[in-house]
Amino acid sequence: MNINTLKIRELGEGNSQTYLLVKDISGRNARTGKPYVVLSLSDGKDTIQANMWDITASEFPVPAGEVAYMTLRAATYNGKLTYTVERARALNASDGVKATDFVKKAPISPDELFDRCMEIVNRYMSDEELIKLVRTVFADNRVQLLKSSAAKSVHHSGMGELLWHVYRMALTAPRIADVYKLNRDYLVAGALLHDIGKLRELSTDSMGLTSYTLEGNLFGHLMLGAQMIEDYGKQCGTAPEKIMTLKHIIVSHHGMLEYGAISQPAIPEAFAVYMLDTLDSRLYIYESEIDKLAPGEISERVHFLDGASVWKRE
Repeated sequence: MNINTLKIRELGEGNSQTYLLVKDISGRNARTGKPYVVLSLSDGKDTIQANMWDITASEFPVPAGEVAYMTLRAATYNGKLTYTVERARALNASDGVKATDFVKKAPISPDELFDRCMEIVNRYMSDEELIKLVRTVFADNRVQLLKSSAAKSVHHSGMGELLWHVYRMALTAPRIADVYKLNRDYLVAGALLHDIGKLRELSTDSMGLTSYTLEGNLFGHLMLGAQMIEDYGKQCGTAPEKIMTLKHIIVSHHGMLEYGAISQPAIPEAFAVYMLDTLDSRLYIYESEIDKLAPGEISERVHFLDGASVWKRE
């Protein structure tokens, strides 16, 4: 059995042998015209980009979505480690490595997250029409919710992390509602349903890899989510004004038109959902960056935090 199972953050300069999930393979051509591939590689927690030279995407020996055993050469360039794949092969039965160990997952099981979301509905919501709507949407889409990520990259991109995202928002929502005297039903329902269109925008496979659907490319999850709430609202007999309010929360939860919102928040509950969404997505990035650091260390500037650096306190 091969025992080389180094994690990405354990890779130092020089050559190392380890197993990594091939998330994506992109073919390129160098200035000389020679082909090479850019690989997105994951150990189930961290992801790196690596090049393999003088090879086309179709020639790479392991398809995207499978785990490869590879030799990586790491070198420092401009203060950062860069990676080159020297050799790669598919898993053998004798490797004793399970592909599922390389799937990025939410820290709580999807089944438990689903149940916790329903507990929040039971505890904090009182509008019977909105309760029925939320529970019906979740029940009808349970299988997909249990595996879906919330994004292809950046934040909540692991299997089941769409539920992790909406759960943390819904857990926070009642506190916000109490402090600012907001409608708790709309705030909790909005937190749980704001990204429901991602079930149609994105497709997550058994290895947790996410791709955009045709619908997702054409319309985006805000429009798709609003359509889902319109359809489910009519099915559940929800009052038209309540459907319209939830649709507005969904189409405005990106806050500003330049951020992809179809409409800007016109009610305080819509603004609060937008801020909760921003809070949770940004804190997820902070958590991910802090996890990579040693105590007392500060990161380089993080693009998705508007160029801020992240510091891990001693």
